[in-house]
Amino acid sequence: MKSLIKFLQHPLLKIIVAPFSYFFFGSAVSYNLTQQFNWGDFIVLFFIVLCTQLIDQYFFIRFVKKEIKSTSIVIIAILEVILISSSIYFLLNQHWIINLLLILYLVFIHIQYFPYDFTQTFYHFVLNVFFNSFVLQTIAFYIQTQTVTNSFLFALLPIVILNAGLQLEHSSLRSIISHKAQAISNQLVSKLSFAFSLVAIALAFYYSLPSQSYFMAQIVMLIVSAVLVLPLIISTTKEPQAQNKINYFSSVLLIFNLLYTLSYLF
Repeated sequence: MKSLIKFLQHPLLKIIVAPFSYFFFGSAVSYNLTQQFNWGDFIVLFFIVLCTQLIDQYFFIRFVKKEIKSTSIVIIAILEVILISSSIYFLLNQHWIINLLLILYLVFIHIQYFPYDFTQTFYHFVLNVFFNSFVLQTIAFYIQTQTVTNSFLFALLPIVILNAGLQLEHSSLRSIISHKAQAISNQLVSKLSFAFSLVAIALAFYYSLPSQSYFMAQIVMLIVSAVLVLPLIISTTKEPQAQNKINYFSSVLLIFNLLYTLSYLF
């Protein structure tokens, strides 16, 4: 178990693999409906999400942690060039509503820290959950199906709730890393995050019914997800542990998406 946790804490998983958690469910469910896959837009969307997550981390290190020497201008310039190029290509091929949602997401990523840092506010929490667990999944679904169904939107609810719980924990852990005071204690945040996670897992089981796999996919999802979120009940106060926990739950979010997708489809 310790080896698995260490593996899930690896920074490369958070950087390269974890971004798939923001749009994997929408992509997989849409493929199941159409039996066709638009690899071009899927890859471009991956680069957009990857760049936005790296830019978010860059801004956090530069503007919150104040580690100017660790944030080279060259890095942000390269990321912005890739992001802008990918976004322009993507926007030229999509419906205007999808384009508007993507533009709002990009604006949100860039105004979190300046001219005013609102990352520890309720507004940021709501917007972060909205964009990372609803908008991106919806965009991923639309680029494959050219439509959005009510059943898909309802099926997103477990992902939204889990993301909300993990975002609470993420904000708390970032406060520890940046040495900022919080309105509520780490222990209370961890308990709330754990409660959100359990509700999300229960709803994921519900939305996965009826089962086509004799409940095997649903049971695996239920047990594995419940075990993986157990570290939420352990509060953290030290900076290195906080960063490891952030990396770990980025991997957990992806694993939940994979398991929920399998149980939803089978």
